[in-house]
Amino acid sequence: MNRLDVIWCVLRSECPPDVASRFVTRLEEFVPAGAPVKFGDVEPLSNQVGDVGVDGFCEAWTSSSEMLFWSAKKPFSGGSTVRLGGLGEDSDAKVGTVSLSVSSDVVADEAERSAFREFFTSVATDIGAFFASVGVARGASWRGSSLEAKLTNPGVTFGKEFHGLPIGDIWCAYFGPRYLPLVTDHLPLRELGEGGFFEVEGAWDGDERKPEARLVGQVPDELLLCTKDLRRRLTRDDLRQGAGLVPAEVIPDGLGG
Repeated sequence: MNRLDVIWCVLRSECPPDVASRFVTRLEEFVPAGAPVKFGDVEPLSNQVGDVGVDGFCEAWTSSSEMLFWSAKKPFSGGSTVRLGGLGEDSDAKVGTVSLSVSSDVVADEAERSAFREFFTSVATDIGAFFASVGVARGASWRGSSLEAKLTNPGVTFGKEFHGLPIGDIWCAYFGPRYLPLVTDHLPLRELGEGGFFEVEGAWDGDERKPEARLVGQVPDELLLCTKDLRRRLTRDDLRQGAGLVPAEVIPDGLGG
């Protein structure tokens, strides 16, 4: 079993004000098991969706100042949103995210994979993501309600700005209009709205890392997160241990510093 780490990255200035309800609507439509059960801004999560309803959850998201976490039923571990509350208010943060963690069991057959793929892409286009990906952390197991993986899988990192494309294994990714011109000549993309969709067949499965499931070596190096020592390429040991990373050399206008 592997853990799928899903993240959608959005510019706060372009994010729709009803982002919370759009996201929950797509969850309920395609993967209802991922619907929030408990939520809050700190652990332990103290609010029950059963008590306040979906509207209460969306209101908490909309009014959140930094982060909101939620739990879900297995095979989902839960999710979070970062800096996608308080839209329209003054903020020095450029970027916000929505993320989910889920067992690869959720895509075990073709019908489930199709539903999850539709969920992933519909959220990306609905909320105006400039980048989104489904990372694959291999060798996962349940510890209570948490999914822990044996191998570190460097994913998307961000502060108040975006830091570049991830260098770990991914099953699929969405590149919005800002990134599309930078990758379209390097990846086999399917047109999706104003962006492009990339998928590595079968990358969600198996214990071994798959070179074709990494953007490293496929897109220009300057677009990628990289190691601190003069942007050398990552080795297998780096990926296993979680190398120190620095922002990419090239980040589209408006996303970085």
